[in-house]
Amino acid sequence: MKSINYQVVPSTMEEDYNSSKTVWKDGKIQSMDEGRYVTVFIGHKAVKSVNEDGSEQDVTEAFSVRVQKPYSLDKAVVAGVMNAYGLMKSQDYTALSEEIERKRRINSEDASVKDYDILVDWIRGCLDGTYKNRVDEVKAKVLAEIEAYDKSDNVNSFVLDGDTVWLDKSTRVGLMNSTQIEKSAGHETTTLWFSGNSYTIPCDTAIQMLSALELYALECYNTTAQHKDEVSKLNTIEEIESYDYTTGYPEKLNLQTKES
Repeated sequence: MKSINYQVVPSTMEEDYNSSKTVWKDGKIQSMDEGRYVTVFIGHKAVKSVNEDGSEQDVTEAFSVRVQKPYSLDKAVVAGVMNAYGLMKSQDYTALSEEIERKRRINSEDASVKDYDILVDWIRGCLDGTYKNRVDEVKAKVLAEIEAYDKSDNVNSFVLDGDTVWLDKSTRVGLMNSTQIEKSAGHETTTLWFSGNSYTIPCDTAIQMLSALELYALECYNTTAQHKDEVSKLNTIEEIESYDYTTGYPEKLNLQTKES
């Protein structure tokens, strides 16, 4: 989506010095009555602001859409586009629309056309209340994809003597406990089973292998949790759909049961 200018808005009603003219909903300032005009605030986001002394402060920013009364959705969309593109006159908006349509006829995949369409869709959806629902739907879809990726062989696998295998959490814990018991009982080796194949290996080697696998699984868990947290904080469909949740995972283990 085209880069747009946000402005700082009150984060709470207590910070609102124009409370007699504003409307709040779900803890966010929604609009402000300015007489002949009404300004609607959309796309709220929490950001860090740096003060003159270098300290940080949490503030809220939003994109403002200033519409001449009587208010209508179509007028508000036009006003939002004009604000985003820095247009002052209706003639400028007409010229922009014509230029976008000209580019669309030549190449519908033109980057400026796609940016324009995404912006208009975002403004209209925020204004009529449908965008949040679509964001939530896309976010739920991507979070489900992250869960599926976390459970897939892309994450849940390692190489053992050239074979790709995996042990779930309960199996890892059980094997670690049983191997330590075997070692305490004086056994030098233990037998582990993977996908129908048995591996007889020294107890110390098995404990080291299971420890490495547990650390790998923990790092994967933390990576998945981080991806979920980052996606949950995104505010636009474009950001959510373009988020790459396959990055950041540790390199897969390549273990050997025998010394080379």
